[in-house]
Amino acid sequence: MDGSGSQSKPDNKEGLFFTPNNMCSTGVNSVQFSSWEGSGNQDVDINQIKNMKFDSVDDARSFYLGYARGNGFGIRATNLDHDREGRVVRRKWVCDKQGSRREEYLTNKDRKRKPRLQTRQNCKACFSIGLDSDTLKYSVRVFMDDHSHKLATFREVSFHRSHRNLDEGDYAQIDAMGKNCIRGCQTFEYMVDQKGGYSKIGFTQKDMYNKIAKLRRSKAFESDSQAAISYLESKAFTEANFYCRFNTDDDDRLANIFWRDSHSLFEYKCFGDVLVFDTTYKTNAYGKPLVLFVGVNNHSATCVFGAALLLDETFTSYKWALTKLMDSMGSKHPLSIMTDGDEAMRQAIDEVFPNCQHRVCGWHVARNACAHINGPKKSSAFRSFIFDHIDEDKFDECWNEMIKQHGLEDNVWVNMMYEKRHRWAETYSKGHFFAGMRSTQRSESMNNYMKEYVCSREKLFDLFPQIDRALMRLRNNFFTDEYASNTKSPVILSHTKALEKHASSIYTYRIYCDNTKEINDSIKYSHFAPWNEENEVEYVLTEYDSPYKKTVSVFYYRDRIDFQQVVEDGDWDSSKHNLPVLSCECKLLQNKGIPCCHMFYVMKVENITKIPESLIFKRWTKSAADDVRIHLQPDDDCSKSVDIARFASLSAECNYIYHRGSQTKEGFNLIKRELNILRNTLQGLDDEFRNNCNKNGDDSSTKSQILKDPNVVKTKGRPTGPTAPTTPAGKP
Repeated sequence: MDGSGSQSKPDNKEGLFFTPNNMCSTGVNSVQFSSWEGSGNQDVDINQIKNMKFDSVDDARSFYLGYARGNGFGIRATNLDHDREGRVVRRKWVCDKQGSRREEYLTNKDRKRKPRLQTRQNCKACFSIGLDSDTLKYSVRVFMDDHSHKLATFREVSFHRSHRNLDEGDYAQIDAMGKNCIRGCQTFEYMVDQKGGYSKIGFTQKDMYNKIAKLRRSKAFESDSQAAISYLESKAFTEANFYCRFNTDDDDRLANIFWRDSHSLFEYKCFGDVLVFDTTYKTNAYGKPLVLFVGVNNHSATCVFGAALLLDETFTSYKWALTKLMDSMGSKHPLSIMTDGDEAMRQAIDEVFPNCQHRVCGWHVARNACAHINGPKKSSAFRSFIFDHIDEDKFDECWNEMIKQHGLEDNVWVNMMYEKRHRWAETYSKGHFFAGMRSTQRSESMNNYMKEYVCSREKLFDLFPQIDRALMRLRNNFFTDEYASNTKSPVILSHTKALEKHASSIYTYRIYCDNTKEINDSIKYSHFAPWNEENEVEYVLTEYDSPYKKTVSVFYYRDRIDFQQVVEDGDWDSSKHNLPVLSCECKLLQNKGIPCCHMFYVMKVENITKIPESLIFKRWTKSAADDVRIHLQPDDDCSKSVDIARFASLSAECNYIYHRGSQTKEGFNLIKRELNILRNTLQGLDDEFRNNCNKNGDDSSTKSQILKDPNVVKTKGRPTGPTAPTTPAGKP
């Protein structure tokens, strides 16, 4: 264009200034294209640029892109011509403000949306190259440098589209941080700080979100469900004990799916005597309820036996999930189960586990009591039946007294709860092993823990890897606890050093602490003169300050001749007949699996310095998993994150080099030069790998029948709004 529309160049202050001394008219091999970036061109000889030659189109583009960045404008590729042999013979780039919006879009009055801002200003600046048939090099045919608009400053130029690029290395870092539940905005700010500022990061936050969305859409699956199933199939291929089952509805949409890995099998074989499960919501885009089958390990920490996404919260779905859980665990049934009281759950449990002790979460019952019984005194009186033990033969008497005293004879909910008392009252759960639990708090906590990793917008293909990552972190805690218990021992300063030392040698640290609490509580008791009959001794214990008030009776069998009559838990080993047995009326041993304070009192009286073997539940000991032989898959294979691990390792190795190189100009130029060489080498390796894959690979993921995505379901849980009922349907 003519000089009338030209604009003065901005006074750039950043980067290396480009002058004629940087250029070479006979070729580009000696030209450092990176040196054109961030520089001004006040002293540029236009004729010298017009005499430049390039080995390839990419070299020419790199030159003009760096020139544009240094002078405050962006570029856009336009004309591209090939010869009969497919070689590029002409290529042209223009300023990104070339051209103008068509008149019909400017005058259209029937728009439904507000028009976008105009960016084109009829700029004539351009750069064109052509192939020399004799030298096979590209020479400059046209170079126009007059712009019809104000040029950007060095702080503004990075916003031009041609100067924004999110490469594979950047995306790998974004992906790694996203998998660790770091929000996108926090990831972007971290990378800004890492690269030295917003003008140097090379892309915007919107570019980052667009790139993530584009890569997700590009995954070669016809449905989200098919992609998720393929992910689980790949885990089954690399993990011998992995288990997954799913079914579909009449429209071939995913209905229910259950899965568990080898570590879940390992934990169930060791600690599957107690099962807690509950449903949680808002974990996926389809509203499918997520069921986590949860237990407690030998460190009194939560472990996960499996998970399921269900079609709905009906008896049929729950029964299907429990059946698959049993199939995956070799039909081993738990001793006890705890739920939130859902009626469909109860029916499914009665069908699949007819001989298991089922208890409803005490916290849920107490919460509903506050809602259905007016007055704190009345609801407090009801709650005493949930958590306090009352002798079974006195339960009805105490209940009727409470009903009469508080006028609850006509309360429908209270009368319903009396009919279901065997499932929630402490009286009927005493003596059954629940690992010391009275509520589904573990399951609730696990649900909240999972929601740190997933959200209501999560697609299934993203949901399963995130659940795997959450489980990896949880299981790492297990191995941390194992290491601490096997390599560390507590300092014992109490008067019962022998007992505590023995407890510390067999129990994990958390269970050892529970035992020491019971040992310390034993000091509160005294006893009447014991009653003896052959090998049986009865100790009647009283509180120290109430010597005439019986608290509990403890029976001590020196030779265990009455073992079968004393032991009520069928899981105990009845083959040991040469050690003493203790039995207490409080039944803490049967309920929690550790000796009670009353037993420890008798041990002190009888001068027993080691906890009798008959009182030790192996599931609480350090050797709980010694007899279980299951190969556990390494974390890197389970998470399919080997590439991310490699990226993190290379990043760590290069941090020191980057830091030292950034201190001096010479170091900076050295690293940039070596990185260019490495980039070209790696590009060659990548091209060779892709060619081999195209020649030798086959598409094994093609399915004759595509699994369709599930419909969005409406859950049974509590609805929102002021009219929401206090108790969900079907729950006590």
